[in-house]
Amino acid sequence: MKRKIIPVQIFEAEEGGYYATCTELGAYTQGDTIDELVRNIHEAVELSLEGENEDDTGFAKDSTILVNYEIGLSHAKAA
Repeated sequence: MKRKIIPVQIFEAEEGGYYATCTELGAYTQGDTIDELVRNIHEAVELSLEGENEDDTGFAKDSTILVNYEIGLSHAKAA
């Protein structure tokens, strides 16, 4: 059975902006803003799957992307 969810992790870059990784597809991208990063994630995932056989990738063609956004404790505010 092919998986329908493609996991992607988003991190804040030390030098500013954001980067994202999808280790299962070997995809990596970056962006100055979250909006730009999301567009780049779609493009990176599509390019990684382009021309690939579903059986080789393990992902269905109608898969969705699940994003985890990691933020450091320095961003958390005391209640």
